[in-house]
Amino acid sequence: MNKKTAGAALCFLLLFVTAAAGFHEAPFSSSDSKAGPARYTLILEQEMPDGKIVTEKKMETVWSMPDFWMKYKDWKVVDQNQEEITLRRSEHGK
Repeated sequence: MNKKTAGAALCFLLLFVTAAAGFHEAPFSSSDSKAGPARYTLILEQEMPDGKIVTEKKMETVWSMPDFWMKYKDWKVVDQNQEEITLRRSEHGK
């Protein structure tokens, strides 16, 4: 496993563990930042008041897990793997 692959695997592991545990922050050590950012296809699902789901798909570069979770603090993890993260939030009551 080369450094780039190892770094991406570590970033994914940190993302998976923090999401699975329900935490929205995971500290990065200085060695993590040397590996560079992780890139994911991010699928954002917004449930509208009428029940329809609006989906947006985009590429997301993750430099820092705390920054990522801060940006998406109102979203719930629906699914994730090494290439994709699906998040959902409800627009009910807004």
